[in-house]
Amino acid sequence: MGQKRCSLEEIQAKIERHGASGEEAETVLSRCFEDIIGCFNTGRAFLQLYDAEKGDFVTTAGHNVDTDHLFDKEFISVTILKKVTKERQPVLTMDAMEDPRFTTRSSIAISGLRSVLCAPVNVLEGLVGIFYMDNNYRRGVFSRDDVTFLEAVLGKLAAVVKKIRPDIRPKA
Repeated sequence: MGQKRCSLEEIQAKIERHGASGEEAETVLSRCFEDIIGCFNTGRAFLQLYDAEKGDFVTTAGHNVDTDHLFDKEFISVTILKKVTKERQPVLTMDAMEDPRFTTRSSIAISGLRSVLCAPVNVLEGLVGIFYMDNNYRRGVFSRDDVTFLEAVLGKLAAVVKKIRPDIRPKA
C-alpha cells in the first residue's frame, strides 16, 4: 500500500534537470509526468494545465487514458477533479466506491473507481494544473504518505511549469 519506487530527492532532481534541459515545453512536461507516475502503482493518470484563453484545463500528458476523450465515458471522476479545483487541496480515497464523499456520484459507480489520488499543481499565484492518478482494480493503493510525497513533487513541477510555460496563468 502506497509503496513508492523512487525517493523524493531523486524525482525532484529529475524534474529539475528536465526543466533545465532547454527542450520544448511539451517534451519536458511529458518526461516529468512519466517520471512522477513511475513512482506510483497507478493504473491511469493524467496532467492538466489551466488554459486561461479557453477558461478550462487542458490535458497535457496521460497514462493509460485517451487524453482526447477523457470525459466522454466518465472513466474518471469529474467530482474529484472539481473538488481539487475548488478547494486547491489533494483528494485521496482508498476506495471511491465506498467513500461516503463520492458514493452518490454516477461517474464513480460507472467507472468502478477504487484508489484515487488527485492533487493541485499550485504556484504562489494560484492553481495552474491538476495531477490525477487512479487504480480501478485495487483499493488502498495510495496512502497519506503518497499525498505528502506528491505535493512535494508537484511543488517542483509547478516551478518548472512556470519557467518553461510563462503563458500559463493561474485559475482565478
